[in-house]
Amino acid sequence: SERRSADVELTALREDFRRRVFQQEAELAEAHRAEFLARSAAASAAREVDAAAAAADGTLGAVARRAAALEAELASRCAADEACSNDKLAIVESELMMSKAVANCAESRLEDMRQEQHTSAVRMATLEFEIREQEHVVRRQAAQLEASERDVAEAGLRSAQLHALAGVGDDVR
Repeated sequence: SERRSADVELTALREDFRRRVFQQEAELAEAHRAEFLARSAAASAAREVDAAAAAADGTLGAVARRAAALEAELASRCAADEACSNDKLAIVESELMMSKAVANCAESRLEDMRQEQHTSAVRMATLEFEIREQEHVVRRQAAQLEASERDVAEAGLRSAQLHALAGVGDDVR
């Protein structure tokens, strides 16, 4: 009766151990998958922000060069011909103001992109923290799993001892 009870207990411990091992492996695989997805998303966002920032810098440079050219043209026209009509002057000044407005828009967009890059960096740091937390949980669960393995081994040893005692009892009879 004790032998059967020990066998039943050992079988239950083994099944519980197998179930825990399977659960731990599934949780660890999910943590690794989440880490991979987070790193991929952060890298993709960083590449997009870098590309957009480079494009904005190029646009800003082109606008600044156009504004400088228009200012030079305005100065040249007025210096070369004192009789420039007010209409022509107004047109050039209007183009200059539009170029400056475009430059301001480009600078604003560049600042937005920098803010997005900062937000992505903060998101990445948060994800890395969550991954470290998940790894901590997995390590703790692995330690619990090792303790369960020791329990199973001890139960197996107890069962073997009971079997041995039962065999000695049979021999004595």
